[in-house]
Amino acid sequence: MKLTLLFIFTLCTMTCRYGYAQEETPDLHSRVNRFSFGASVNQQGLDWGVGLEASTPAFWNKRLSIRLKSNMNWFEVYRVERHQWTRYSIYTSLLVYNTRMMGNSRAFFEAGPFFIDPNQSFTNAKRITGVTGDAGGEFFIVRNSRLLLSYFFSVGYAHCTAHAERLEDSPSYGNGITFHNGFRVYL
Repeated sequence: MKLTLLFIFTLCTMTCRYGYAQEETPDLHSRVNRFSFGASVNQQGLDWGVGLEASTPAFWNKRLSIRLKSNMNWFEVYRVERHQWTRYSIYTSLLVYNTRMMGNSRAFFEAGPFFIDPNQSFTNAKRITGVTGDAGGEFFIVRNSRLLLSYFFSVGYAHCTAHAERLEDSPSYGNGITFHNGFRVYL
């Protein structure tokens, strides 16, 4: 059900991306290389979350940037076993490679380490490290003289050795296929 809603949201956003009147703007290619801030809904393994991100201006031939993400995820297995929600934080630093613009869109690839600050209600661990990598697309849905807004999505994989040893069978968390879906504003 959640994946279906995510797909419908993605499809609606992509098909409605020209809903705003487009004004003549400065060159889009130079504007996409600035600082950006974003918000997203994500899934990492079985766990859903929300996040904020910030990206540096592009460097090295205007292709690379550094992206910092902070996500708050809810541990799904804990909810099923204990009938209450509990959350944990994920902090990620990524090296991002952006492809050339293709009309109003571009692809990107990102990889880097992440750190989990787990909740002490399901583990004794203080901080867990892992690695992640994603591939995605970005569609510039609003671009006028005052605002450059994009919709993005990405799919990837995260790997770490996080286990909830206080729960039966010590289930893992923070591992698995990742989906990110959200909006970015360029300054």
